[in-house]
Amino acid sequence: MVKTILFVLLAVIPSTGAVFATHVAPVLFAYAMLLGIENEFLSAVPYRGAVDNAWSALTTLIDAEGNVQEVCIGASKKNDLDYYLARPRVSGDYHGQAPVLWLTTLLLP
Repeated sequence: MVKTILFVLLAVIPSTGAVFATHVAPVLFAYAMLLGIENEFLSAVPYRGAVDNAWSALTTLIDAEGNVQEVCIGASKKNDLDYYLARPRVSGDYHGQAPVLWLTTLLLP
């Protein structure tokens, strides 16, 4: 049995201890790792395994219409921590769709 672990980036705000989880940033890490492997900046072991694991987990967040779920909507610049921590999560927002498409393109044969 293969276990799949979803990369989750946790941003901890030191002044308050608040934790914010995002699934999109880890997709960017997987994309960067795969790009590094393809350009021979990184060795395939162990990075390709991490990319494959990220992709496998990511597919659980894609609905039948191809929308990535649980994506924080875009935010403008604001000097208010609560504003960023309370951003709504939606399906199909381009902030999540674009990195997934970038990664998908690199994964295609």
